[in-house]
Amino acid sequence: MFEVKESSANYLDVKVTGKVDKAEYRKILTELEDKLKFTDEVDLLVDMSDLDKMTFGAMWEDLKFDVKNFRVIRKFAIIGNEDDRGVLATISEPFVTDEARFFPISKVESARSWIK
Repeated sequence: MFEVKESSANYLDVKVTGKVDKAEYRKILTELEDKLKFTDEVDLLVDMSDLDKMTFGAMWEDLKFDVKNFRVIRKFAIIGNEDDRGVLATISEPFVTDEARFFPISKVESARSWIK
């Protein structure tokens, strides 16, 4: 499941929890695509600290979006568990125009300050 925490013209703050399947992930991408109708780049903060599982279908949707919209994410803040640090930041880096940063759960407010 996902919840939009904050949204503006070129900023999206999303919390992802539980299991995310293709249909659920499609909702997140729709939010991003709607923003890209009015701007060239979006700053994105995703809190994955309570993500249990992402299905193959969801990962496939993510890959298709990344290829189609290569480098439309300007700044990308990822909040997650320390075990996920390397994987999350490394995977996202090629698709970001400015910078991708990982923040541990204890630094949520730092992530929000950095991305804005």
